[in-house]
Amino acid sequence: MPPLIESNKKAVILEIGDIRTDGRCRNIAGSIKRFGMKVTFIGPGESDDEYEPTGIRVKRLTVIKWLGSKIMFFHYWIRAFWCTVMIRPSLIVAEDLYSLPAAIAVKYFTGAKVLYDSKELYFAIAALHNRLITQRFWSGVEKMCIRYVDGVITSGERDSDLIGQRYFIPRPVTIHNHPPRRQHAGDKNILRRKFSIPETYTILLYQGWLLRGRGLFHLIEITAAIDNVFLVIMGDGALRSELEDCARNNIVTNRVIFTGAEPYEEMLDYTPGADVGCAIIEDYGMSYRHARPNKMFEYIQANVPVLVSNMPAMEEVIEEWGVGVAVSPDDFSSIVQAVRKFIDDSEFYKRCVGNCMKAGAVLHWEEEEKKLIALIEAMIENT
Repeated sequence: MPPLIESNKKAVILEIGDIRTDGRCRNIAGSIKRFGMKVTFIGPGESDDEYEPTGIRVKRLTVIKWLGSKIMFFHYWIRAFWCTVMIRPSLIVAEDLYSLPAAIAVKYFTGAKVLYDSKELYFAIAALHNRLITQRFWSGVEKMCIRYVDGVITSGERDSDLIGQRYFIPRPVTIHNHPPRRQHAGDKNILRRKFSIPETYTILLYQGWLLRGRGLFHLIEITAAIDNVFLVIMGDGALRSELEDCARNNIVTNRVIFTGAEPYEEMLDYTPGADVGCAIIEDYGMSYRHARPNKMFEYIQANVPVLVSNMPAMEEVIEEWGVGVAVSPDDFSSIVQAVRKFIDDSEFYKRCVGNCMKAGAVLHWEEEEKKLIALIEAMIENT
């Protein structure tokens, strides 16, 4: 896509996260760059750092962490505010709720347009399902700030409906978590070679953060229940040590592989090496119930059949495209049966692979980018 605006326009993306591993953030940044804007990502880091890996400037800011998350957020807001003001962008993308207050503050001083990515239902976020005071605080922050943004996007149609109704704002634009279109099938043996996995074993793959509510303990228990299965867990997070203990307790440390986090593009190179991609999201609240996780579409794009939860947003993908099996995350026996179906029913498996190829031709980022650019173009024209 050729640039659509003059090259002196600048955009800043703010996020409490890491652009190297956040696929949605990388895709949005790349689209804005192709739109013709100079893009800077500003996020917290262990030390002040700046680099430009793929034409996108990345600034990491040291923030205080040892005094707790509230101080860390406040410190990040202050530092991100001043860095963004110095850049004087035309567009600020708040890539999560936690960066939105800084974006609104910059808008007040510079007049920049603000695009808010409400990529989760923050008023019902799963990570805070048992911390009601904290959840109410962030819900209040969102309610206060969202009225001042110039555009809102979400990752699902249900989320767009709920956000629009809850805050009495125009319905947000839905930008699905679809990965870039793969131009080739990828290396189907990359995981087997890297980890010396025999051909006779089925490889289950999980990609993403190691958090509760992602079915990770179930996946380890499935590996223990089915002898000819290897589980590759590609990601990192606070749950890793507990998961490693679970693998030891189930005596499957030789068949459960923890790779740690990988940069987004490198992670996608590994995806085709799996036999089944797993996204068993548990019902930890409305945010998870409406989830259409990007990992599900990354598996599909790599022609890897998927094992997902029967939550409405994920199950409708299975029903429409026939790319795998949707199971109850609370029914361990049905999850085991689904994995065995992938292993034992070769015709069913081949059909899922073929359907992944059909779905991958439609469910990719290049289609979502068109909607994103149309929204940004309309926002910038009103500058």
